[in-house]
Amino acid sequence: MKKIKLLVLFALLAACVCSAVACDFTIGHTYDDEYTYDEYEHWYECTGEGCGAKKSVTPHKMTDEVYALIEGESYLCSECEVCGYEKKLPADGVTVAVDTATAQAALDNAEEGDTIVLTEGVYATLYIRKNDDSELIESDWAGGGNHTYKRTVKNLTIIGQGNVTVTSIVAEAQTYVPGGNFNSLSTTNPRLNTYIDFQNLAIENINFTPDAGRVAVELASAGQKVSIDGLLIKGCTVNGTGDINSGNRLFQSEIQNTADYTEKGNAVLTAYRRNITVTECEINNLHQGLKINYVENLTVTDNNFSGIKGRDLLITNADGDIIISDNTFDGSTERVLRMNLKGNLTMRGNVVTNWNGTDPEMVKIEAVSGATPTVVLEDNTWMGKTDAEAKTLGTVVYPTV
Repeated sequence: MKKIKLLVLFALLAACVCSAVACDFTIGHTYDDEYTYDEYEHWYECTGEGCGAKKSVTPHKMTDEVYALIEGESYLCSECEVCGYEKKLPADGVTVAVDTATAQAALDNAEEGDTIVLTEGVYATLYIRKNDDSELIESDWAGGGNHTYKRTVKNLTIIGQGNVTVTSIVAEAQTYVPGGNFNSLSTTNPRLNTYIDFQNLAIENINFTPDAGRVAVELASAGQKVSIDGLLIKGCTVNGTGDINSGNRLFQSEIQNTADYTEKGNAVLTAYRRNITVTECEINNLHQGLKINYVENLTVTDNNFSGIKGRDLLITNADGDIIISDNTFDGSTERVLRMNLKGNLTMRGNVVTNWNGTDPEMVKIEAVSGATPTVVLEDNTWMGKTDAEAKTLGTVVYPTV
């Protein structure tokens, strides 16, 4: 009887051991060499039928958010670096992953809050232009069914994933007429009058190769009827030819004032250029880096400017808070900064090297007539000189109030 009881006891213990799936009990188990996972953690699981024992149970190590296109569905996701678990993340608006054949259609159909992901490839110029949802402002202004439109582009992100090269991103917003200036819709709209209102546009992680005489991000050139209130250019690269006559820039706004546009006496658009940020960009061998007229609240930070043949930064009628910080300027052949200032300028942590300018100043800042701007310089290095030394030498010139 005692022998039978011992056998029963051993059987019960064995059953308990085999059922102890929550512990990391490795003796006697054979584990799969691939991870099993749920939404929180991953582990190696025993291959024994019905066992379920686990070892090396650890939380996921999730990557930064990336954009993916899988089986036709595009979405924002994050992936575990260890086991490959993929988590779909919520995003505002619609996220659309496109290629060189579908990118323009995506821009034409973009709505508020959308994200357009440019997958790897070489893209021709992409246009932000009148679309089917544009507001009709005036009918038949030149006969033949030619109309005036206004398009509002709100909270739109255009982002490159992988090695993405784009010639330029261009806003088509002015009056186009046959035999004069042409637009990308000239075949069907030889006469076109368009306004574009940009409210928070982001352009990220794109390599630009603008044609001669063109700008990488060309949103507000002379004659264009554009308003910009919120623009982010981040992580982009633009490479020029090194020709001072090329006209190449990363971004420019040549509109000469804050214009109020009207049609038949009715207000259509106030052309602001405000709340603009350029950051983490590589800007190489251009005619100029940035050229901006009549800007309010501008931040230029953490960029590398190299081999700029004209002025790295040409900024006129600058109002609000202007912050230029932590940039490097290498091999400039004219002034690093030329500015007419109305508001408050802070220059902090910038480094200038290999300056070959023919002007006596690296930086020249003048006050807009009648304005009392403020200028703060901190921790900049001007060809090895401190802010105080550069000011004493006259290589950094700015108004004092």
